[in-house]
Amino acid sequence: YDATAYICEKTKDIIISHRGTEEIMDVLLDIKYMANYEKNSDNQFVTAIEFVKNIIKKRDENYKGYRISQTGHSLGALLA
Repeated sequence: YDATAYICEKTKDIIISHRGTEEIMDVLLDIKYMANYEKNSDNQFVTAIEFVKNIIKKRDENYKGYRISQTGHSLGALLA
């Protein structure tokens, strides 16, 4: 899993960009995780949720009033 959060102070936006599927092995793992989502506590979906929760916490502490939006391509769009 890979993501980056960008902050635009001018517009008071925080944009989270989730990386999409990168290699064929990612595709196979994505299918496996989607089929067994409840059984996998260490998959990319759970990691993405934790990443976003962390960004929300930091926003609430340091960037009150900033909006959060998410984007991604392929798997990244699903994670967003």
